[in-house]
Amino acid sequence: MNQNSTLSASPRLYYFDWLRGIAFLILLFVHCAEVFVNWNFWIKNEETSDLVSFFTAFFLPWRMPLLFIISGAVVSSSFKRKTVENFLQERFKRLMVPLLFAIFVVIPPQIYFIKKYRGSTESFVEFYQSILQFNWHFSPKGNLHFIHLWYLAYLLVYSLVFLPVLLFMRTDKGKYYLNRVAGIFSRPYIILFLGVLVNLPYYLFTAFQPLPDYPALFLYYFPIFICGGILWSNDTFRGSLSGNAYLALPLACVSTFILYYLSYRSGNPEFYFQNLIRTDNFLLFALKSSNQWFWILTFFGLAKRFLNFNSSSLSFTTSAVYPFYILHQTFIVAFGYYIIKMNSSIFSKLALLTILTFFCMISIHLLLLKRIKWLGMMFGVKPEKKEKPRGVIVTKRASAKQWVVFEE
Repeated sequence: MNQNSTLSASPRLYYFDWLRGIAFLILLFVHCAEVFVNWNFWIKNEETSDLVSFFTAFFLPWRMPLLFIISGAVVSSSFKRKTVENFLQERFKRLMVPLLFAIFVVIPPQIYFIKKYRGSTESFVEFYQSILQFNWHFSPKGNLHFIHLWYLAYLLVYSLVFLPVLLFMRTDKGKYYLNRVAGIFSRPYIILFLGVLVNLPYYLFTAFQPLPDYPALFLYYFPIFICGGILWSNDTFRGSLSGNAYLALPLACVSTFILYYLSYRSGNPEFYFQNLIRTDNFLLFALKSSNQWFWILTFFGLAKRFLNFNSSSLSFTTSAVYPFYILHQTFIVAFGYYIIKMNSSIFSKLALLTILTFFCMISIHLLLLKRIKWLGMMFGVKPEKKEKPRGVIVTKRASAKQWVVFEE
């Protein structure tokens, strides 16, 4: 370290943490609601609700892209402070370990209740013995799968594929090109319509080769992750978010109104709000992609303006999002299996399912994961660290009996 330099720590972007926490809470609600909407889910209530369907559709275009943009930016930012070896170790601990643990411990009860819902009569012991045969869930006798944890699996692969780009971005040449690209895409007439460009590879590829669900997910979210890793990690680009948010918000509202109008006419909100559902109409593709992007820019810009602060609530939310994500759908399917048999209204069932799922996740996190270190690691919970006092660092020069003060 050059002792004449100033040690400056990069400020933490608290609004990223707030957005990630909010997005995961929305994910919890959406998956609870999908038991009662008029499109497919792992288990379904016999009666569905158009009101719940149309309300839930609003979240479909942007909730997962929001998470992948944040993930890309966080990966890029954290890599600046790590060696390649440390980066790979961190990815393994935070992604691979929880994924493997969940596949063998958390996911099996979910698949068991899905199979019971579809008519299986086998006991859980009989079911779990079949898991040890290591047959993939969608094979005729398979019960092994990551189900909703495809996000962790894909994030791990994306991080590894993105590694050469991260290494290049560390070089002077990489920083130069990154700043140039960020400056170009920060301009309002470009950033507002970047969503069409980001989704274009998926649209073009699937025009020639339709893909099954999980490969389609992989192809669709990869450019979004890269966008987060390159643009959202750049100070210049992030600095433009607040101003562009006020331009994006009215466009988001107008495009959402158009999509709701088309959905109402067809009675199929999933088709118009779910960007993964392919359309041959390029104008409709551009409308859906733009709507997604307008809301993403709006939420990032408003969060940067109003949510860039720390609090005890944020600290708890940041530590809880991973366990919540890993656990939530297993609880939804298990509780939902019994709740859909109740003689109650859809809204009573939805409220009960949401409350029970949230209560169980909170209880497990507080009573087990925060207290048992090894178990917390299985769910991606980082060990709590004592904060180092911020202020000044005083050191002594080797060449002279002189004290030098550096700001931390």
